[in-house]
Amino acid sequence: MFEDIFNFQSVFIFLFIPGFLMYRVITLALPVKSIEITSKTAIEVITYGTVNYFLYILMSPYFFIGKPLISNATFFFLTPVLLALLISYLLKSKLIRKVYDVAPTPWDFLFMNKDADYVIIELKDGSVIGGHFGLKSRATEFPREKEIFVEKEWVVDKVDEKLLYEVPDSKGLWVNGSEIKTIKLF
Repeated sequence: MFEDIFNFQSVFIFLFIPGFLMYRVITLALPVKSIEITSKTAIEVITYGTVNYFLYILMSPYFFIGKPLISNATFFFLTPVLLALLISYLLKSKLIRKVYDVAPTPWDFLFMNKDADYVIIELKDGSVIGGHFGLKSRATEFPREKEIFVEKEWVVDKVDEKLLYEVPDSKGLWVNGSEIKTIKLF
């Protein structure tokens, strides 16, 4: 019985803790529908922990001999965080998204890689606004309420729905998603 408890503690310490850290970093870096812990989540956490453990086994003979503090810090914190950031980056990449889309909503899909340069937004009240959606622009990710910030506001020709010119001295434009009827991306 004592061996069973020890084995459970070993699995928890060596697989679950680093795996859970990886899971949390990934869920913070990517928009996810739910962060509730389920049986599927537990499997993901153990899988992440197992990957971390195998990397540790591969790396430890070369880097951590006689350095237990550095070894433990690397195993429990550094490697899981770096792996999670790498996984998040890969899952957001256009190549992977062609095979496996991580965006939980169409809104997240539209703005995840910021492919758009300009937007024309029709509001529910019928007004039309436009802007430059550049590197400083932002769109919220699920599960937060939809909002968009475009870094430069543009005047829109309502008839032809074309951007005419940048509003002088524009410092950006924030739009509450609940007021948006449609968004056109260019």
